[in-house]
Amino acid sequence: MNILKGQIKAAEQILINNGIEADEASTVLEAIGFALINQDIYVYGYKAKCIQWDKTDLNGSPVKADHLPSEVTVTLEDLHLQDCATESEIEDALSDYLTDEYGFCHNGFIFEKADYRDEI
Repeated sequence: MNILKGQIKAAEQILINNGIEADEASTVLEAIGFALINQDIYVYGYKAKCIQWDKTDLNGSPVKADHLPSEVTVTLEDLHLQDCATESEIEDALSDYLTDEYGFCHNGFIFEKADYRDEI
């Protein structure tokens, strides 16, 4: 079931209008989602930060790669993973995604979960 961001914002506002504190509305809504449809209401992403790109060719010579991002945020859908994927599986898939998407290998990155409300 796909729930649109606008619908989520509207549901949060209804909770706020009915006495739930604004900073608690998302927590309450997420609990309702689990209780009613056994699903995350919020879409979470996964972020690769401080990506250390390997900017060399096959001979080890430097190549121009100014277009490469230092940070990338993706969803499980982007990574072709299911909700039940482990953090290790997600990190491995994100590593592969970076190489496939940008055509460069990397020497590591900082991995973290990102909340869609701020990142995606």
